[in-house]
Amino acid sequence: RRWPPRPPQIYDAMLRATFCLQPPGDTLTRKGLYESFLTGCIPVVFREDPAFLEQLAFSRYIPYRKMWVCLPAALAETGKLDVSAALRRISEPRVRSIRRHMRRWARRLS
Repeated sequence: RRWPPRPPQIYDAMLRATFCLQPPGDTLTRKGLYESFLTGCIPVVFREDPAFLEQLAFSRYIPYRKMWVCLPAALAETGKLDVSAALRRISEPRVRSIRRHMRRWARRLS
C-alpha cells in the first residue's frame, strides 16, 4: 500500500498555503483537519460547538481553538460571508500565533 494515498501535489499545496478550508464531511471531523495541522496549513472550520470538539483526538488536552480559524457556517453557506476577504483580514501576528500552537501540538497528533 502506498502512502500517502493522496497525490503529493495536494500536500505540496498545503505546505505552501496559509489557510486550508475544512468543510464538514461524512463525520464531524475529517482527516484533512489533521493533515492541515501536520503541514502547517491553518485549518478553517465552520463550527466549534461541544459535539464537534468532543470528536477530536485528545480534545481535553489539545487547545484546538487556538489552532484554527472558525467562520460561521450559516453565513458562508448563504454567500453572506466572503470567506477569502475574512481570511485576508486575519493579522500576521494572529497567523504566527496559530502556527506556533500548531507546531507545538501537531506532533502529538501524528
